[in-house]
Amino acid sequence: MNYRKLTPSEIEQLKNQNCFSQSWGKITVADAFDAQHIRGVTFIGDIKLGFFDKLFSFAGGVEIHSGIYNTTLSNVEIGNNVYINNIRLCIANYKIGNRVIIDNIQSLVCTENSTFGNNVKVAVLNETGGREVPIFTNLSSQLAYFTVLYRHNITAVNKICNMITEHSEAVRSSIATVADDVIIINCGEIKNVIVGKFAKLEGVSDQWALKTVWGIGYKFEVN
Repeated sequence: MNYRKLTPSEIEQLKNQNCFSQSWGKITVADAFDAQHIRGVTFIGDIKLGFFDKLFSFAGGVEIHSGIYNTTLSNVEIGNNVYINNIRLCIANYKIGNRVIIDNIQSLVCTENSTFGNNVKVAVLNETGGREVPIFTNLSSQLAYFTVLYRHNITAVNKICNMITEHSEAVRSSIATVADDVIIINCGEIKNVIVGKFAKLEGVSDQWALKTVWGIGYKFEVN
């Protein structure tokens, strides 16, 4: 998809719709971008925006047009036909996919050079330690079982741990992602979290511990 700078008339329209940026030249948009669907937004840093031509249906038959409303964006890339509304603090350092709904949350931020929970060691069987499993995105029950109960096979366990460390370093980034068709509503602060396709996060409290949500084929409702 091709991106371009905002035109002078689009910048003026955004200003009239209570939008603000210290550097309008750092904002690029899709060719089909329509400024009328961006209202009450503060732009900080490098911003890339898709187009917004889709209606979303909510409970009670309410239809709301895709767009970005009442939000602060900092160093964010946003895909097509996204609905973002009422972000109380900001969305920062995120790449957001297509057809994503984010409504009424405290913040969505990537604050550091994060591995997003990969290679975090979790104690199992023995809460005092000594039976830790290093978790990572592709961890299976079989691999966790082997890591915990075959500690005597030092060579094999070390190879597994090294593989997990390599994977963790490969995914390390200062930019997090929200994949296509995700719904995030009525949440607190979400920090350094990767969200996979079709996940739904609803009512997530502040400082949610889980760092990676893979939602393909599943519906997540976390209280």
